[in-house]
Amino acid sequence: MNDALARRCRLFTSASLLAAVLALSCDGSPPANDEPPAPPDAAPATRPAATAAAPAAPIETVAAEPPAIALVPAFPGLPELERPVALLEAPGHALFLIALQEGRVLAVPRDGPWENPRTVHDQRERTLRAGEQGLLSIALDPAFARNGYVYAYYSVRGGAAATRVARFATTGRGETFAFDDASELTILEIAQPFSNHNGGTILFGPDGMLYLGVGDGGAGGDPHGHGQNPGTLLGTVVRIDVRGATADAPYAIPP
Repeated sequence: MNDALARRCRLFTSASLLAAVLALSCDGSPPANDEPPAPPDAAPATRPAATAAAPAAPIETVAAEPPAIALVPAFPGLPELERPVALLEAPGHALFLIALQEGRVLAVPRDGPWENPRTVHDQRERTLRAGEQGLLSIALDPAFARNGYVYAYYSVRGGAAATRVARFATTGRGETFAFDDASELTILEIAQPFSNHNGGTILFGPDGMLYLGVGDGGAGGDPHGHGQNPGTLLGTVVRIDVRGATADAPYAIPP
């Protein structure tokens, strides 16, 4: 190829490349790596304004209706009694027994009327009645329907201060039911150093044993330490077997 022809080829190639570049510019196509221009009339982007939350609707509270309660006398017409300490039903007699701290046991018909309680036991002459002393509890033998035995726990009048568990036989049935005062059998006596904290309730457990909760003997703060002394019956719960009790063997110590 001669020099003249080579120059023409180079000119043609340069012109072709320039034409291609001009064509792309006139077409308006952006270069591949440039950001697209913003539309001419577009407003600048803005974040929507936050809207205030609507106030929460108040929670309506409904006052609960108080339960319907009615106080109904258990024994309408029963006269006011001073210091009752026990209320028991006597099986087979249709009676309720009411023990008073003064030393009496009253009976009222189970189904009424209750206006005239009848005294079925009166041991006031042998019961020390003052402050926390007196007839403190009664309990029916688990076999009461068969043997009629009633147990009493009371403060003993006369002699050294003591409390006693005693058993009484009963006689009669229904309206003629009564304790047999002459049948008293002393089961257990506990010396009491002071006149207060003599308390105790006697109950029979499901094992047939007699349980007695005994106070610590009195004063204040248990000055003799009875509650921490396993060698005394004061401040304890006594559990004894009184089945088959006799004057010579009034109780047995169960296992």
